[in-house]
Amino acid sequence: TQHGYFGKAVAGGGNKGLYNEAANINRFNDDQQISFIGQANNTNKQNFTVQDILGTNRISGGGRGGGFGGGNFAGPKGMQSSQANAGFTTNNNGITQTLAAGLNYRDAWGKKTDAYGSYFYNNLLTTQEQKTATENLIPGDSSIYDDQDLLSQSRNINQRFNFNIESQFDSSNSIILRPNASYQQANSSSQSTTTTTKGETTPLNNS
Repeated sequence: TQHGYFGKAVAGGGNKGLYNEAANINRFNDDQQISFIGQANNTNKQNFTVQDILGTNRISGGGRGGGFGGGNFAGPKGMQSSQANAGFTTNNNGITQTLAAGLNYRDAWGKKTDAYGSYFYNNLLTTQEQKTATENLIPGDSSIYDDQDLLSQSRNINQRFNFNIESQFDSSNSIILRPNASYQQANSSSQSTTTTTKGETTPLNNS
């Protein structure tokens, strides 16, 4: 018999508005297990480790279901469409702001019926700023300078819900219900400004 809570939480901040916060909370009450993982940061990473995502499996010997949706938590799958293995770290150019959370549930709904599932939400906003300065040397004339500023943003939102209900009638007959749903939203925007001057002061073009 298992009863109680366990988990961990981290929080940190730094220069230029950087922050990094994460939490992992687990509740056990006999066969029922409820787990939450969440994070918010703008430091180009997701703090979910394999142990965070599959953590309840290590002490779930008394139950019949699978931790985090039968060992298949929606986190990595739900985010692969936005970036490769985004459940663990981001590799986009620019600064990525992450807001993500996952909820897992499992329980024995009677002697012969198990229920388990998970919900995951992931929201990534990546901002990239570039500044380019070019000098074109022209013989016998003043140099031509091009200064360009570029700002681009992309947002990807993923939500994924998985659930399983397994009922064993006897040693030869059972029924399994597996409702699931997923949602993805992606959008991006960019703007650039280019200024061309002859020498360092005479404007030629703005775009």
